[in-house]
Amino acid sequence: MGILQPGCAVAKPADVAKTIDTPGYSWGVAVSGVYAFVADGTSGMQIISIDPIESAAIAKSVPTPGEAWGIALSDGYAFIADDNSGLQIIDIDPIESADIVRAVDMAGEAWCVAVSGDYAFVADGESGLEIVDINPPESAYVVETLDTPGFACSVAISNGYAYVADYESGLLVVDIDPPESAAIIQTVKTPDKAKGVAVAGGYAFVADGKAGLVIVDIDPPDSAFVVKIVDTPGKAKGVAVSGDLAFVTDNSGGMQIVDVATPESAYIVGAYDLPGLAKGVAVSDGYAYIANGKYGLRIIKVPGG
Repeated sequence: MGILQPGCAVAKPADVAKTIDTPGYSWGVAVSGVYAFVADGTSGMQIISIDPIESAAIAKSVPTPGEAWGIALSDGYAFIADDNSGLQIIDIDPIESADIVRAVDMAGEAWCVAVSGDYAFVADGESGLEIVDINPPESAYVVETLDTPGFACSVAISNGYAYVADYESGLLVVDIDPPESAAIIQTVKTPDKAKGVAVAGGYAFVADGKAGLVIVDIDPPDSAFVVKIVDTPGKAKGVAVSGDLAFVTDNSGGMQIVDVATPESAYIVGAYDLPGLAKGVAVSDGYAYIANGKYGLRIIKVPGG
């Protein structure tokens, strides 16, 4: 499929590879190998076999005590941001016997999680950024809690820095080297409410609610500033970047595809209508995996994946 042109808002039937009806409300998704992992609200984590895509189906369900909102994968483990139940760490090797091996209490509501090296970084709502030592995962514990001025919704990690989507406070740049002395070094105010963030190529891409996609130059991190705002029709919730394209889940606006080859002049090149609300997104091997709320997981063939 070539890149959609502006105004072509509906995917062709051939582009929608598969829809998997999950038992809960899908908020987040991550992909590794031949499996997609869905943070499925009150139904915990759903593990979906995606080989082949056309026959994708739930292979394993792992209940969690809270409401699974965010997910990250690392070294044979899944890390679930589980609302009031904190961080749930699940051994997923092998898939068939996946189970929780550690629960780490959080002070707030765990919304999102990112993993880098020996640490997990949890966007913990009104309690800010929680940093968890996960070496080994079975003995994980909180080593630092960094209060943020807003409501920490999402986090991405790159080159010794954490980038926190902090709702009305915008994007926070946090020096996490070392994690035990984490400190905010820059705040970038965004026009609306920062809800999601991804980092690639010296830029942070912020899903900023009604404002759409906000692109921030983070080179260097302590002088980060907004270089472009791309208006989207809905309320941007999540974002993933693959190559020269950003894939923005836009709530009622479906998924918007943005050409970010030159971030300062980024523009929408296509979109997909979706039923319900588009929440989280991951892109892998030419497919976008969209956490589609009550409609489960939607898998769509995309350009540049």
